Amino acid sequence: DTSRSIDVYTLGRSLDFGAGVSDNGTNRDYSVSVGKTLDVLNVGPVGTYLSGEAEYNWGDTFTKSEMHFTPTVGGKMDLGLIAPYAEVDYMLKSVEGDFTSIDKVKQNNDLIPQKIDPKLIGLSDYMANKDGQIRLRPDSFADQGGMDGFFVAKFTNNK
Repeated sequence: DTSRSIDVYTLGRSLDFGAGVSDNGTNRDYSVSVGKTLDVLNVGPVGTYLSGEAEYNWGDTFTKSEMHFTPTVGGKMDLGLIAPYAEVDYMLKSVEGDFTSIDKVKQNNDLIPQKIDPKLIGLSDYMANKDGQIRLRPDSFADQGGMDGFFVAKFTNNK
């Protein structure tokens, strides 16, 4: 079988972006991604780094679209002709209609949403919606350099 694929990535920007397509003559799949790598600490010749990537995948071989979230920690060393590295990562996968669907919570009668008071955790009132869920955006705390985006919800189990 013949398979063709092309992936294009940007590197060295504030965020790295990627897009790809794979085709084996029968099926065609697509992906888009965004990620960031931060150099953390150099210990002698070894440099350490943290990175994270979010990837969205869809196409003929997927019964449902998928999102992959991959945090990584690694170390690298430049030895001139070679540059060995080691990484540890973990992939979190969400399938379309999975936990990325807020409506799924409404279908589960065992979970009861609880309001979160943003002031108790050092946040402003506008960061919580009317249901008491917290949504932090990348432009939150822009005067302090910004932050990653997060969604926080609290539930109790009715069982």
